[in-house]
Amino acid sequence: MLVFGGCRDKFTEPEIEELKGFVARGGSLLFLMGEGGDPAAGSNVNAVLEDYGLVVQPDAVVRTVYYKYAAFGT
Repeated sequence: MLVFGGCRDKFTEPEIEELKGFVARGGSLLFLMGEGGDPAAGSNVNAVLEDYGLVVQPDAVVRTVYYKYAAFGT
């Protein structure tokens, strides 16, 4: 397994092809991204993920500040 935490540089085409080959040979990839996704990080992680039907969205799953109650539907 290869773990990428908060990529800030763009992958080159040869690097993307090597990562896809790694997965094709049975390897696993884990991408950890921050709020804002690809545009905020300045990366092109989605270029690696698109062949697998995945995309990093520019929103957040976890609040970055504490809030006592979840505000659903507001």
